[in-house]
Amino acid sequence: MTNPSFYSGGAGTILSDLVNDFSPIANGFESAVQNAATALIGRYSQYTARFTFAHDGAFQPAATPTDRTFATQEYDVYGQDIWKLTPNLTVTYGLRYSLSRPVYETKGFEVKPNIPLTDYFNQRVASAAAGVPFFDPITVDLSGPANGRSPLYRWDKNNFQPRVAVAWSPGFKKGLLARLFGVNHESVLRGGFGITNDYYGNQLAVNFDLNNQLGFSSQTTISANTYNIGT
Repeated sequence: MTNPSFYSGGAGTILSDLVNDFSPIANGFESAVQNAATALIGRYSQYTARFTFAHDGAFQPAATPTDRTFATQEYDVYGQDIWKLTPNLTVTYGLRYSLSRPVYETKGFEVKPNIPLTDYFNQRVASAAAGVPFFDPITVDLSGPANGRSPLYRWDKNNFQPRVAVAWSPGFKKGLLARLFGVNHESVLRGGFGITNDYYGNQLAVNFDLNNQLGFSSQTTISANTYNIGT
């Protein structure tokens, strides 16, 4: 981006001389002449660039996208039994066990903080309560099986999910309940309970793929007038 005003604070600028050496120029055209002079010199005053790194830290060629593929494996086993306590009362119970591998990036584009952020914030709170500063830096390091490192988060291996259900067919003969539910087991009342797990690994992968480039993207801004026209 060329912006002649960025040179005005630098030493040795010649844009003012270029403008003054021309024939008298109306105030409304001075900016246009300065822009033309800047373009003629071919000197950029402001740069914007985005760099992408490979997982080994090497620069990727310009316009090379970061191709990331996330994966995981999930395993489930389930068993159940039915217990008929009475002719009209049945209990069904079961147990599911699930194991989900921490989501990972298959090509090595995966990093994580050197300390769990929960631990970091807890240390900040403890330091604040003690009246002492806590400024330990947070760094990121490679993670995941493609890099031979630990996963983004720990394995969760206690995923036992019990379930129980009851079916009861009342045998009312008369009265209000017989009118409501019928006679001779015409109705069945059912109820159940279960524990299920919510695995956030898949959603974490989607969010990281769309919004996160931590550790593989760098942006540097150079303030105006850092370089003058002779630099």
